[in-house]
Formats: sequence, C-alpha cells, structure tokens
Amino acid sequence: MKQNAVIKSSHSGMAIHLNPDVPMEEILSELSEKFDRSEKFWGNASLILSVDGRKLSAREEMDIVNTISEHSHLDILGLIETDEENTERNDLMFRRKYMELNHLTGLFHRGDIQPGEIISVEPSIVVIGDVYEGACVESSGNIVVLGELAGTAKAGCCGDEDAAVVCFRLATDDVSINGVSLKSAGIRNKKSGDPKAVLCENGTIRVTDLKKGFLDALRHKKMW
Repeated sequence: MKQNAVIKSSHSGMAIHLNPDVPMEEILSELSEKFDRSEKFWGNASLILSVDGRKLSAREEMDIVNTISEHSHLDILGLIETDEENTERNDLMFRRKYMELNHLTGLFHRGDIQPGEIISVEPSIVVIGDVYEGACVESSGNIVVLGELAGTAKAGCCGDEDAAVVCFRLATDDVSINGVSLKSAGIRNKKSGDPKAVLCENGTIRVTDLKKGFLDALRHKKMW
C-alpha cells in the first residue's frame, strides 16, 4: 500500500515526502498515526521540517506543523518546501534558514567542560561554567562561556562570519570564527580578568573588551 507521507532524516533533522494525489485530510491522518507511534524515537528535538511532493498552501503548512506538534514532543522551528531536482539549491536554502533561526535559539550547558570533552552543536550555546584546557566547544552559531575559556572554541562553523565567542575570562588563543583563528592571525592572547569577545569582520579576527556597547551591537546584528 502506498504511503501518503514518507518520513526520513535530513540535514535539518526531518524530511517528509507527500503523496500529491490524495486529499490533505488523509495525509494529516497518516501523520497523526505515525507520530503517535514514533513519539519516543523523535524525543524532544528542535528542527526545521523540509517537505516535498506537492505544493502547499499556507493553511496546509500550518496544519502539518500543528499535527506534528500535537502528536509528538517536537519543536518545529520552520517549514521549507523543497523539490528533489534542485538538491544543491535546497541545501543552501536550508543552511541559510537554519543559521537565521539559530540566531533566535540556543542551548545551555550547565557545568564545566573537562579536558578531552568535545561539545559540538548546531545552535548557539551558553556554557555556565569553565571550558578547561584540552576541552573543545564547536557551534554553527555563537559561543558564550560564563566562566574561563582555556580550551578550544570554534564558532560560526557553518559559514557564519557574524558569530562571536564571548567569555568572562579568555585564557587561550585557540579560538576561531568561521575557520579564521586567533592563532593563524598571529594574535597572542594576554590573559586578563576582564570579560572578552572574539569576533570576525571582513575576514579579520580580533579580541575586544566585552562592554555594553558590544552587547548592543550583537542585538542590532540579530545574532540571537
């Protein structure tokens, strides 16, 4: 029997192929049953949903998102319609959309990150604790360390030059934004007790004191 809604994993976390030849009510009914059965599998993830197979109205998009939300614990950040003939274009569109949404979302890590630990996430991340030497934090968005940053921090990993690394105390030069690092730029960090921010402008990386004006600039650039 042909499925009206085929659910698969994707770059965004989930892709659904829809049967174009049946009423939307049948698709919504099948989605309800499938997400009731797979509720534990998907868990509490936040993701962007990509859909292909048929052209959707704004109302139909809303019905699909609402159906998934009602029958799972998923947080649908957005819906993107795609078509299989333009995979490269769709992938670029997804990355742009995902980075845009990452500015509005983020994760919290409570506790220190110990030597040998690697934390790699898509959204921006706030570490409530220290990042020890030998530890690594990677994010496609921003990295904020509410403590000492002595390990490795890699922000903007998916091509976001507007990302930033912010910390209460910077004790390392192993910091990079979109692949541009303090080390490669020849910047030797001088340890101090003042809060610092690392940012990249036109391919040039720099360290600046964390002041009120800088936080205002972050808000105006919609980095969160």
